[in-house]
Amino acid sequence: PWCRFNCQCFETPHHLFTVCPRFAEFRDDATQSLRAAVCTTLETFQLNPTNLPEIMMIIMNLFADSSCWPTARSFYYLGIIPPIHFPTGEILQHLTGIQHQRLHQ
Repeated sequence: PWCRFNCQCFETPHHLFTVCPRFAEFRDDATQSLRAAVCTTLETFQLNPTNLPEIMMIIMNLFADSSCWPTARSFYYLGIIPPIHFPTGEILQHLTGIQHQRLHQ
């Protein structure tokens, strides 16, 4: 049951997806890609949500155990993300009809 990549841990999905050093580069690349995509979306729609620091903190910690997760344990590999509280009224009031449709695609 030990990690096949010579870690001194049990090989669990959680270990492989969030802790295993073998996949650290993949997690880092995914974090940077996600950060770039979110920044591009915010710039495209000319959005600057008041909770941008919270959103960026979640992005930077999505693939790791951290306080952004309700249980401080990442579950992204199960298709679960931590709660993000969007100030929807603030965002939506600045969007045109087309921007609103594209944002929800």
